[in-house]
Amino acid sequence: MKKFRRVALLALAIASLLCVGCKSTKVEDKPGQGTESTTDGSGRNGSGTDKNSGTDGNGKNLSGSSTGKDGKNGGNGSGKDGSGAEDIGSLLSKVKNSRQNAIDAGADDALSKAFKAAEAEYERLRKLAEQGDDSAALAERLKNLNDFYEGLSAFADAKKKKERIDQNGYAGHSRKAYDHGSSLLDELSDIDDFAARLEADAAAFEAGGKAATSGSGTEFLKKARQADQDFAAVFKAAANNERSEALKAKKQADGVKASVSRKSDYDNGVNTFRTGDNNYVTGSIEDSILNYIDAKEMFAKLYSEIAKLRAAAEKRIEAAKKRVSRSDANAGEADRTDPLTEKIVGIEDPDAKLLEDDDFSEAENSFVELDEELSVGGN
Repeated sequence: MKKFRRVALLALAIASLLCVGCKSTKVEDKPGQGTESTTDGSGRNGSGTDKNSGTDGNGKNLSGSSTGKDGKNGGNGSGKDGSGAEDIGSLLSKVKNSRQNAIDAGADDALSKAFKAAEAEYERLRKLAEQGDDSAALAERLKNLNDFYEGLSAFADAKKKKERIDQNGYAGHSRKAYDHGSSLLDELSDIDDFAARLEADAAAFEAGGKAATSGSGTEFLKKARQADQDFAAVFKAAANNERSEALKAKKQADGVKASVSRKSDYDNGVNTFRTGDNNYVTGSIEDSILNYIDAKEMFAKLYSEIAKLRAAAEKRIEAAKKRVSRSDANAGEADRTDPLTEKIVGIEDPDAKLLEDDDFSEAENSFVELDEELSVGGN
């Protein structure tokens, strides 16, 4: 009897343990929250639009925010819904803008062969992007093409600068910079090498090699920008040299008191010079050159005209002095042979003061001071 009782108690204890185990594995679903604990055959979370939790076959917790059929697109990732496609789209938009800038700059005329090579590459890459290619190799090729278009814009600008330098005869102001920029334009004008490298990249890419860019567009941009900077340096040198010449002409005009005898014309020269300074500091370098040249010519004209008048006046003064000297001699002879013994109306005493003293300070202080140096930047 005792043996039977022990067996019964043991069976009851085992049943209790089994019941507790069942309760521990049960998950209560709370309505309205969309949480689940179901798993598919691979241990991944089932479908849902809210947070999913569960365990895989190894007992590890799985959690994430899903937006697709089985939550595979949850979290951060690359591809069409991640950062990859966004980068390609952004790069393609950048290329389109640079392409339009190149057209606006006249690159299609300035370097038509290079522009056609870039256009062919643009069409290839645009189609690949539209087909969903978001590879790193495509991104590199888009960056290279963007540099190529920017280089074409810089080339067109540099070519126009060189033409204006040639038309105005400014090359001598900085021959070294002019020659260097000209050699770069000559090199870039021979586009065969750059076009061939673009074509080689395209062939390797389309053959499945996914080759990175050769950097032809980046190299082209670097050289085109340098040429543009060289010609900009020529303009700056011309502005500085013409400014110095205008200052010299002004000092000559000051030397003949142009600020007194020709005040209006003198002030026009000063204002034109200051307009040149204003244009220079605001980046209008080419306009400043013309202002300095005009001011130089104004001051030079003033000096020339006033100097001629002064020379003629000095001749008349010298002639008058000679006449006075002869008159003094005659008067002396008359005083010796027939001296005056009484005062005659209209004839002043020899020591009479006829004019007030004048220190000429007004004339000395009438000229305008201009800065000798102009330490500013400019494009």
